[in-house]
Amino acid sequence: MRFLIQNLELYTTNSSIHNHNTRIQLHKPSATLALYQKEPYYESIRVYNALPHNIAGLISQKKEFTTKLKKYLLAKAYYSVEEYMNDHTGRQDEK
Repeated sequence: MRFLIQNLELYTTNSSIHNHNTRIQLHKPSATLALYQKEPYYESIRVYNALPHNIAGLISQKKEFTTKLKKYLLAKAYYSVEEYMNDHTGRQDEK
């Protein structure tokens, strides 16, 4: 997530690609190579898009975003990224 915060200008939102209301989700480019899919750029999009909306909406406020994200992840104490992703398949807004 630090890569995403430090390089926010590299990312495109879904709303800038099409007219559908996708809230704050980032556009995930199509990639078939597993090597590309494991790079920080691609992986950070996947993790960011699974964040609760109240945290994801703070992305432009770097310090507040980082603080809330840290508190959220420490409260949940995920063992791996896959555990985090599996927990967010039916994502709800967290408070």
